[in-house]
This record gives sequence, C-alpha cells and structure tokens, in this order.
Amino acid sequence: MNKCVAIIGAGIAGLTAAQKLYENGFNDITIYEALDRIGGRIHTIPFDNGVLELGAQWLHGQHGNPLYHLAKERDLISNPNIDFGIEGTGIFCTDSGDLLNNTDINKVIEFLNRIKDQISDHSLETNQLMSAQQVFRDNFEKYIKTQECPPLDTDLLWSLFNWYIKFEVIDNSCNDLNDISLLSYTQYDECDGIDLINLKNGYKTIIDSLVNEFPKNVINLRHCVKRIEICNKNNKQNMDTFFGFILPKNKINIIKTLGFGTINKIYLYFDKPFWSSDDNGFQFVWTKHSNHSLPDWVYDITGFDLVRGQPNVLVGWIGGNGAIQMEKVPNCQMIGDICFRVLKQFLPNMTIERPSKVICSKWWSNEYVCGAYSNRSLNYQKLNLDIESLSEPIVCETKYSNLSNRYIDYPLILFGGEATDRQFYSTTHGAMRSGLREAQRLIEFYNKLNVLDISKL
Repeated sequence: MNKCVAIIGAGIAGLTAAQKLYENGFNDITIYEALDRIGGRIHTIPFDNGVLELGAQWLHGQHGNPLYHLAKERDLISNPNIDFGIEGTGIFCTDSGDLLNNTDINKVIEFLNRIKDQISDHSLETNQLMSAQQVFRDNFEKYIKTQECPPLDTDLLWSLFNWYIKFEVIDNSCNDLNDISLLSYTQYDECDGIDLINLKNGYKTIIDSLVNEFPKNVINLRHCVKRIEICNKNNKQNMDTFFGFILPKNKINIIKTLGFGTINKIYLYFDKPFWSSDDNGFQFVWTKHSNHSLPDWVYDITGFDLVRGQPNVLVGWIGGNGAIQMEKVPNCQMIGDICFRVLKQFLPNMTIERPSKVICSKWWSNEYVCGAYSNRSLNYQKLNLDIESLSEPIVCETKYSNLSNRYIDYPLILFGGEATDRQFYSTTHGAMRSGLREAQRLIEFYNKLNVLDISKL
C-alpha cells in the first residue's frame, strides 16, 4: 500500500514526525513550509563569533525530556552542570536610578515563587476559576502585611510585584495574566533536572540533525498551505476557511479559546560593554510610568540579561501587548535607541554608549507564526475542554473491497504541535512529543493493515 503523508510545517513537530516515519518505511513524505527556512519557532542566526536565538532559547529539564536525550546522544548540549542559562536575575534597579538590595528582592521573589509552586502542585486553596494574576495579587496583599515581608516602601513592593507579573506574562506567552487560567500551572509538568540547558552551537543543530536523516527534497520551502479539503465531504467552511469542511465542535472551541501570545527579544551589541563579566543582567523595576517620555511598550521589558558566548551583547525580553507594539516601530535601530534611553534611565551612574547593532525578533507580525507559544486561558477552562480532543485525528470510515462489510477508520488529518501536548505545551520537547505521537499513530495504523493483509481500498 502506498503510504503517502503530507506534513504542514517544518518546525520541530513536523520534522520529528517526518524523521520517525521515514525510519519506519514511509518513503512518500512531503513537508510544506510557508517560511523560507526550516525550524518554525526555532530560529538560530549567526552573529559575531557565535549565534543568537530569535526563538526558542533553552532545553528545559533532563528527565523525561525526549529532546534533551536526543541532543545529548548527538553531543549537541553543553555540560548543564557548569554551562546553564540565567534569566531574570542580576542587578535590580528602578527608573529613579536606585539599585535595590538583593537580599530584600530575593525574599520577595522567593515568596512569589512559592505561591507559583503551590498553584502548580494544587496545595494552594483557591477558587480554581480565578485568574493567575488574581491569585498572585490576593496572596501578595496578605504577604506585605506580615513580618516575613522585608521592610520596603509599599509602592516599591507593588512595583516588584508588577515586575514579577511581567516575567510571568512572558513565561506564559500571554497578553495579560488576568486571562490566564490556573491550568497553565497545574497541567504543565516540569521535567526534573536543570531547567535552562544550553546547546553548544544553538538550537539549529538539533534541527539540522533531524533533517539529515531523511531526503532533502522532502521539504518544500515557501509553500504556504491555504486550505485543506476532504474529497466527497460536505463543502462547508469554518475556521477562517482554512478547513474546507466542518471541524468537530470540540476542536473549534479548543482552537478558539486556547491562548497564544507574543514574546520578543531585543539584542543590543555594544562596542564597549558597560557591565562586568560577573554581572548577570539588569532588571527594570518601574515606579513612575507617567513621568517618562517613552513609548508605552518599554514598560513591558523586564530587563536585559547577558548572552552566552556574546560578551558584547545584552538581550531584553518583552511580552504582553508591549511585544506587539514594539514590532510596529519602523526599524530595529530605533528600538535600540529607545532601549538605550531606558538603560540610561535605570543606570545613570554607568557610562553607557549607544548600541552599534540591534537585532529584534518580530513573531507577532510574522503571518505564518503570529506569536510565541500556547497557554491555557480562562475561557478555555470555563468550557471544561480537554486538550486530548484537539489531537484526535479526523478519520474517514472506509470500506475495503476485499473484506466484505469490513470498515476501518482511516486517519486523514492528524494534529500536532506544542499546543496539543497535555503536559509539555509551550515547549520544544512538547512539540517534539507531538510529532512522535502522530507519527506513531500512523505507524500503528498501517501495521494494523498489514496484520489484516489489506492491500487496497
């Protein structure tokens, strides 16, 4: 039987599926990729003597992470015990130029992290239909009245809280943490082990290693799939006409209510770094938004971190609506000039020169991506939806001519991608697992046909 498979998207889910299918005897595979490159939301670019990651940054966890094990087997990762990622740490400073006491800062962050852990492991008693932001806020209001809270000005404490919430907005890839369900914490599973694992030469090495395992002509770049049809089916349309047939209602509801936000990175290259090699980064604690002649999007930048292998580069993380508004600035150099002003505002006692090179990601305005990754929204939770329904294939009940009255559900359309993984959505290993899952579904289906000795429809 001819096992013909078309895969939409050459991200890690699609490439993993293709690799697994090919090694199991599927020789008629075609990948359609709308972009002019492979990788999807993995986008490594060469820069100076190393690389920069415009998309996925790290591997997350070791135990139970199939992507970590693949990368380790192929000697693609750095030693995570001595070379691991760092984010959201370093010098905390205010827009008044004050450097904050790290001991006090750490106490506040440790409390909020503890609340996050309690949400995740269900040990925090709360209304499960509250937004994540409300749960954090309610508990923080209690915390600042206790002896456990460091003796800081109340306004400064709430400014620290806002910094933490912006960090969570980025972590959850949402516009507003008020839209985020607690499911984004309770359903997500962390892989044990070191959380932020670096790849020796960038994420692209994983993509390249997968592509090397099947013929290059399988991939068709700049091929945008505009519509999917099922022959001999009702020709009604839905989901913005992408599907030329009616999707099951549960799939429509999931697709409409799953969250999908934007995260961007701003890389600044300085001819003369103003920081030392001992620094980890600079975190921005905003206190007086209305007193600055700055565009609104800058307030969604959490800070600037040092970049592994790039001694002259800082990376700023920006999420929420600010990440979208930043993309509307005409060019990256203008974004860099604004970030230069922000750095001078927060670090007035440092000699900072204007960055000579600026590179920015722009995921929201990429018409084939439209954001960073998925989350579990309150609207999704309120409908009591089950993500497993999204990954169920569209099947066609087919009668086989050589088996009288015998019918079989033929999987016509399968669904992959990080959003379809129950435990590891939002991650590259979740995307990889989905590709493996759907490839295995097809392998098992055709194995079943072989057992039944069915050769044609």
